[in-house]
Amino acid sequence: MRGRFVGDIGVGGVMGELVTQDNFPLTAKGVIARVRRIQEIRNEVMKKDVHFGVIPGCQKQSLYKPGAEVLLMTFRIAAEEPKVEDLSGPDAIRYRITRNGTVGGALVASGIGECSSDEEKYKWRFAVCDAEWDKTPEDRRREKYKRDGTTIKQVRTNPADVANTILKMSDKRAYIAMTILATAASDMFGQDLEDLPPEVAEGLENGGEPAREPISQPKPKAAPAGDIVTFIPTEVQIKDGEKDGKPWRKFGIKAPDGKIYGTFDENLGALAMQSTDDKTAVTIGYKMDKTGKYLNAVTLTVPASDPGSAQ
Repeated sequence: MRGRFVGDIGVGGVMGELVTQDNFPLTAKGVIARVRRIQEIRNEVMKKDVHFGVIPGCQKQSLYKPGAEVLLMTFRIAAEEPKVEDLSGPDAIRYRITRNGTVGGALVASGIGECSSDEEKYKWRFAVCDAEWDKTPEDRRREKYKRDGTTIKQVRTNPADVANTILKMSDKRAYIAMTILATAASDMFGQDLEDLPPEVAEGLENGGEPAREPISQPKPKAAPAGDIVTFIPTEVQIKDGEKDGKPWRKFGIKAPDGKIYGTFDENLGALAMQSTDDKTAVTIGYKMDKTGKYLNAVTLTVPASDPGSAQ
């Protein structure tokens, strides 16, 4: 029988209790406490680029297998042995794996993962030399375009050479899928983007648009004396609109005291969102607009010193 967690999970308290569907569901406090527990684990235990990370060209954090292991340990969820389906054909290795997560023998969630040697990154490899390229049949070789317009010579990979990798990758995908479902952490972590070629990951994450350049720290601009504040943003509000046929996007960087510092600068907005996720402080140089109603962020930097409080 499928089950779920109930009960409050306080800081430093015991883990949630798993019950069947016939019993009471989580209380609102229980849901909030559980989300906070995952956030605490992410911020205090997990390490970026080890347990999770942001794939170039993407925005959402991807959960890695080491991070999934930490979450399952936190909630005492047992990962059962994988159920493997061999879907291989004459010219391709393909596996589908199901992973069940249980607590006390009761099913919490199931995750399915699949991988095939026909996937782009497994199907092709570089030709080691021109002689290999010349002797490879035309239907098993290709020239692939790079971002700069040049091409590289590739030949088909022998599926048997990557069979073990395909099996492990299928299991990893199922394992992470089960973890995200069991812990309801899909709002914090994505899945599988780290397994995709960069151009494919960009297409899925950005709606087909090319990836933006990496966020760089803007060069400091002079701000009026006294109009500087340092705080950890509680959220970044985004508002889109259009003026004279031109689209615009405004970021509202909210301080703990409720004040909102606005900017149309996407670089500043991206830095603020990153600081919100990482719970790190930002220093904003700002000025009041002509109406006296709005605070406009002129500069935004991430100080090396300990964060202060909003002024």
